[in-house]
Amino acid sequence: MISVSNFFIFDFEKLKIMKKLFLLGFLSFQIICAFSQSPQAFNYQMVVRDAGGIALVNQNVRVQISILLGPLPGTVVYSEEFDSATNDFGIISLAVGSSTNHTGDFTMIAWGSGDYYLKVEVDPSGASNYIDMGTTQLLSVPYAMFAGQSGMSLNDNDSDPTNEIQILSVTNDTLYLSNGGFVPLTGYVDTLWNRNGNKIYNTNTGNVGVGINDPFGKMVVQGDASMSDTLPLFEVKNRDGQTVFIVYPDSVRIYVGDDDTKTNKGVFAVSGRNSAKSLTNNYLWITPDSSRIFLDSLNSKGGFAVKSFGNALSKDFFSVYTDTDQVIDPSQKKILWYPAKSAFLSGKVLIEDPDSVGANSVAIGFESKAKGDWSQAMGYKCYARGDYSMAIGKNSEANANNSYAFGERVYARSFDSYALGSNAIAEGVGSYAFGSAGRDTLGNLLGTYTKATGVSSYSFGSGCIASGVNSLSFGVSDSATGRNSIAMGAYSKAYGDYSFAFGFPFTGGYPLSSFPTKANSYAVAIGTAVAADGFGSIAMGRFAFANGTNSISLGFGIPNTFLAPANYNTANGTNSIAVGFGNGATGDYSMAIGYDNIASGTHAVSFGNFLNAQSFSSFAIGRYNALLGGTAGSWVLTDPLFVVGNGTSSGLRSNALTILKNGNTGLGVTAPDATLDVVGTFQLGGGTNFSKYEAGTLLVGTNGVGGVKTVTLTFPTAFTVAPEIVVTTKNAAGINDVIVASVRNVTTTNAVILLYRVDSPGGQWGQSLSLDWFAWE
Repeated sequence: MISVSNFFIFDFEKLKIMKKLFLLGFLSFQIICAFSQSPQAFNYQMVVRDAGGIALVNQNVRVQISILLGPLPGTVVYSEEFDSATNDFGIISLAVGSSTNHTGDFTMIAWGSGDYYLKVEVDPSGASNYIDMGTTQLLSVPYAMFAGQSGMSLNDNDSDPTNEIQILSVTNDTLYLSNGGFVPLTGYVDTLWNRNGNKIYNTNTGNVGVGINDPFGKMVVQGDASMSDTLPLFEVKNRDGQTVFIVYPDSVRIYVGDDDTKTNKGVFAVSGRNSAKSLTNNYLWITPDSSRIFLDSLNSKGGFAVKSFGNALSKDFFSVYTDTDQVIDPSQKKILWYPAKSAFLSGKVLIEDPDSVGANSVAIGFESKAKGDWSQAMGYKCYARGDYSMAIGKNSEANANNSYAFGERVYARSFDSYALGSNAIAEGVGSYAFGSAGRDTLGNLLGTYTKATGVSSYSFGSGCIASGVNSLSFGVSDSATGRNSIAMGAYSKAYGDYSFAFGFPFTGGYPLSSFPTKANSYAVAIGTAVAADGFGSIAMGRFAFANGTNSISLGFGIPNTFLAPANYNTANGTNSIAVGFGNGATGDYSMAIGYDNIASGTHAVSFGNFLNAQSFSSFAIGRYNALLGGTAGSWVLTDPLFVVGNGTSSGLRSNALTILKNGNTGLGVTAPDATLDVVGTFQLGGGTNFSKYEAGTLLVGTNGVGGVKTVTLTFPTAFTVAPEIVVTTKNAAGINDVIVASVRNVTTTNAVILLYRVDSPGGQWGQSLSLDWFAWE
């Protein structure tokens, strides 16, 4: 019989399951070398353990085994799946080549044709989401099967009758051959081991070692440096092959029966016995539902203790005993059951007065006190004074009923309050203070505690304060003082009711100034050095200020410097809006959008850069518009309504277009005195350039006399030179007279027009004729 064992270790760290697993597989092949048919399968065992080395027992898994023909990555010549379950020890046993759910023919694998590899894939959930656990070369084991194939085809066709195959067998100490010969084996007997029936024993008077050639005890088992921690050094199994006692390189485990179907459940016990070998007392008793240590409560020596070497009582490390004393002062190192209050104390116990211990309380640590009923105090000088309270840490206090303090110098002072961290105080009913006191740049604690003083307030961070009812402060040195206010970031201030401040401060400039982010009632401030001081206002950005009621400032500004004054983005007017950089919406309901614009008039809008909309309901776009003034709070017809600025600097301001509230429009004119007032030339339809243009309609009337009628056209304003002029006759409605007009004697102030009707012999007309004209230079 040939037996070859290989070991495989896999890591399940990629699996999205509740624990990391690792798989220890034990692959064994057993092949009988004979003329009979070689078995077409080999055994594979694996133990599934978690990362702590604990076997995952009674768990359904699915395994896929593949035989690969090398070289790697290899070609799959056979693949099969197994649905199995780990046993009570986490073991799975498979027969590779025997699954009915397979691909390929196991019997047709030509084991001698090349290198073969075993690939293992596992899904611990029992599904088909396989994880590749690795591929390992198959060495001598499959080739034993190849040898089996060779044995099946052995040809003993030779002419030598003495060269025949014989069968070997062993009886007692003799090896027999099938042709009648035999070989005595007595000379190969180890004299240190002997047999008594079906028992063996060692006759050595010294020690026995396994893995060690110089054992120091009667029986010593030693592992080697290459041995895995998951392989046992020594193991004891019961009649069912189940492990009872097992020793690993780093641990020892004892397994007892825990089968609900059996009457006598497994148990582990340490008991005493007398000289008559009779049971006296149980000292340690472990069952599936409990672990018990039995103490003598009748004698003074009864108890349980862990002590230092020697008998000095002052060196107790651990002791449990009843104590009827009501006072322990100064403090003593004890584990104490306090029967008067059904309380438990351990550590450096200090009981200055019976009222220092609450009923059903627990105090653990150095001079900690659980004074409230059902309270717990743990750590260094922690005090739980309120009923149902808890204080854990260093110098922490839970002073009110149902209060909780966890950390260093934290205080929960009101009913249902919670303090957690370092230097945190929860003073409001239902308040939460989580964090620490403020710290300087070196990390040293400052004097500002994190405080939650308002009812149902929340303060989280470093040096934060939440004093308003239902307020929230979160960050570094933030303060939420208004009701239902929220302050987040660093040094933010939500001082108004229902306010929200989220951002960071700025400290600098010339002279040195500090700008916190802050918000008034119903206001929102988000950014660095922004302020929503107006009721219901919104400020967002950097150096953005919303001072007017319901105002909005979105954008950026700059503080004072040594070389330049401050330029903030400000919305000062009621319901005003400033968006961009350095804008100022100072008029009520005004809007300044862009870069460094001002909207100072009520309802005014400036949109561009370096604009100023000064008059009531005015609109300025472009840049550097001319400053025309105007009345900011009322409608005045001669004030600007709409301007398009086209200036180049603050010293060279101008307008491309100016429209006044009376409708006068100026092109290149800042104070137009006509419906359209143009300075410079203009074109109509992309044709001739005009420097001056006038047009109108002249009423001519009737011509009862007949012949040529002469009329004079006087221009509304004088031209600098005699203009070009075009005249078109305009019949009255329903009349189609054909009348020819001819222009004569054009001067800078007027022109003479001759009119004659050509479709009537006398030239008369009875309609009220008109002339449309336009003139230009």
